[in-house]
Amino acid sequence: WFYEYVPGFNSLRVPARFGMLVMLCVAVLAAFGLRELERRRHGGALALLAAGLVILEANPAPIEINSTPALDRFVAPPPRLVPGPATLDIYREVRALPDAALVAEFPFGQWAYELRYMYYSTTHWRRLLNGYSRGFPDSYIRVASVLGELPDARLDDGWDLLAEAGVTHLVVHESAFLDGKGVQLSDWVRSRGATELARAGDDRLFAMP
Repeated sequence: WFYEYVPGFNSLRVPARFGMLVMLCVAVLAAFGLRELERRRHGGALALLAAGLVILEANPAPIEINSTPALDRFVAPPPRLVPGPATLDIYREVRALPDAALVAEFPFGQWAYELRYMYYSTTHWRRLLNGYSRGFPDSYIRVASVLGELPDARLDDGWDLLAEAGVTHLVVHESAFLDGKGVQLSDWVRSRGATELARAGDDRLFAMP
């Protein structure tokens, strides 16, 4: 009923957005409180002090930019994104793939990398098995729980999932893995019959058999 008839309610993409409504109500209540405060002795000074404290408490500085979080089992991704025509060389190779290609990138299921895969997909426009959202369907959780562990475990399960999903090409970012496991993953992909189509630095593009 709220979704259909209350203006603005259908614009709340996720439940956390209800915080906006809460803060709106808190702001209105604060206005009533401020009015009462101003009626008291030295009310103007007290109101000014209260406003200053609110600004101080809400100050987010310093705001870090061009930084990425540390990851447990992987190298933190580069802080800067390379836009448009200056995109990473491996994505120039992906852009040359057929329109029907379905690509899976590794590391898989790591949100710091998944966000970048989605951004860079705008430079090649090929479909991705990867993705990121605040809501995750069961199908993605199932795939990520297996592919996210490669090359440490469940190798056969991982290959079966790739084939089941219809993946045609793989991109392995070897330098994103610790302890040489990116190279191990590329070797495993080759051992399953995948063909290396291109390399750009530590990035590898494979065609599924």
